[in-house]
Amino acid sequence: MNSQNQKGVGANKPLLPLESSREEEILTEASSGNGSPETIRYKGRYLYSKYNPTRSVLSLIQGTKFLPGTIVIICSPCLCYGTEELLNALDTACKDGGEDAKAEVCAIEADRNLYGLAKEKLGQKKGAEKIHFYFSDQLDEFEAFLNEKISTGSFRRVLRLDFSAGTQFNAEWYTTICNAAEQMVASYWKNRITIVKMGRLFSHNIFKNLSLVGTDESASDTFLQKAAGMVSKPIIVFGAGESLDKTFAKENFPLIKEIKDGRYFTIAVDAAAQALLARGIRPDAIVAVESQFAIQESYASFTKDDFEKIILFADLCSRPQVARLFKKRIWFASEYAKCQYLDSIKEKGIIQNLIPPLGSVGLTAVYLALVIRQSIATSVFVSGMDFSYSAGRTHAKNVAASKRLLANCTRKNGAANYSASLLPPAFPVQSKDESKMYSSPIMESYAINFAAVFGGQKNLYDIGECGIDLHLKKCTAASVWTVASLQNKNSSSGQIQIDFEEGKKSKQLISCYLKEEKDALTQLKDLLVKGENSEYKKDGTTLSGQILGILSPREYLFLHFPDGNRASTSTPFLKRVRAEIDSFLKILKDQQ
Repeated sequence: MNSQNQKGVGANKPLLPLESSREEEILTEASSGNGSPETIRYKGRYLYSKYNPTRSVLSLIQGTKFLPGTIVIICSPCLCYGTEELLNALDTACKDGGEDAKAEVCAIEADRNLYGLAKEKLGQKKGAEKIHFYFSDQLDEFEAFLNEKISTGSFRRVLRLDFSAGTQFNAEWYTTICNAAEQMVASYWKNRITIVKMGRLFSHNIFKNLSLVGTDESASDTFLQKAAGMVSKPIIVFGAGESLDKTFAKENFPLIKEIKDGRYFTIAVDAAAQALLARGIRPDAIVAVESQFAIQESYASFTKDDFEKIILFADLCSRPQVARLFKKRIWFASEYAKCQYLDSIKEKGIIQNLIPPLGSVGLTAVYLALVIRQSIATSVFVSGMDFSYSAGRTHAKNVAASKRLLANCTRKNGAANYSASLLPPAFPVQSKDESKMYSSPIMESYAINFAAVFGGQKNLYDIGECGIDLHLKKCTAASVWTVASLQNKNSSSGQIQIDFEEGKKSKQLISCYLKEEKDALTQLKDLLVKGENSEYKKDGTTLSGQILGILSPREYLFLHFPDGNRASTSTPFLKRVRAEIDSFLKILKDQQ
């Protein structure tokens, strides 16, 4: 459901480069040519040509094709030769690219001595204020700069330029930083593609789900902040991967019995719930984040009793038809994009925190488990988080996808799905048990993100026997209770204390918010249709200014447009906004 998590240069920071064991002096020398610029000798090597220091830098600039929408990263600028020529080349490229074309220049330096020299030299250059310079201990500031620029939607690429041989002292560091910057740009545009395709559905679902909270007398609702720290039992999170079958193998009967006896609080991702029910295990909670119709087949075998007793952790973006089925619902909101309207929901006090966009329901389930556990002494175990599959299979037995294969099985078409592993974009990976499995770029990115987000969490264990290595502590299914008891002596007596009356308390807040949005959309529609003749037109402000003031904080009207990075008052843009307003007014009217 969610767009992919964006991994920045500040995440998993590379170690700061070590300074030299002895301070070495920077020797500035005149180059051999008459009247030529100076060169540098540092740590036993020249950082520029001894004969023509500027030649390599200027040749680099002249031989590079600069495009608008580029963030240029200067690595080790040293004497800052070529900065003026670089700025001129970018200005020319932006002029050729049109009115909205932009480019940004930043510089990074890993050596403290060279940083001090470059800072001094840069201040003497024309246009120095256009270059943002960062030292190796300023990665957070550098990441914030990149996020600010990338989020405007004006930048599509990162270009690395080495301005001196100073990069050789910390070559790996520069490569890591520049690769991370490129990944940030790539992640942003992957997210934009997702939002263009799914953004309207996300927004529709948010308003439909908000209207559900506290309105169904037979259902109980609360929000994630009220469930935080409320589970003292050990928690097991089940994904839908093949390792789930191995966890429930006959030899692990003691664990299965302990789960049925209620020793653990069990959480299943939506796709895995049927696999647990088929084994006689009713999960305590299910996590739902999928917004599309296809997910409803995962609930096909549920009984009325299941819907009444299982807690549903529901993302506000998730499919409301699923949420209506359950009688105990805990709501949360994923920040699928930086939006003022999501911040507004938070500011109204409806939700306290937005959870990061983790991309996969499995990651979201583990995140929620860590939120609801009483303390870090409460152990959390994961199984079925494989992000890979063996040839002929894609999921654990008894999940909807596996059942579909069996249902469509004929004498000509078997129950195996080899196309998933043998056709692009699938590729082989090594499993934790040394066997050969298959993955895809998206699934592999989920595994990498899992390791980055949860790798350092205390008392988080992987009991899955196959799949991509998640870089968690390993634990066998036979020793789960032993590990859990060692970490938390009170693990067997844990009770779940969740206030499900919070939804009714929040009903008034939600009703006020929805009414405000309905009134704002009604005004915006009238202004767009009648213009200066609208009854809502305010004196002392321009029509476009008033329209923009209402439209800008309501990104749900335009965020899914291909050009929907920000609000615009251009006629084509406003015509599309006008078409969107009716669908949201219908949702808000139907919910009253």
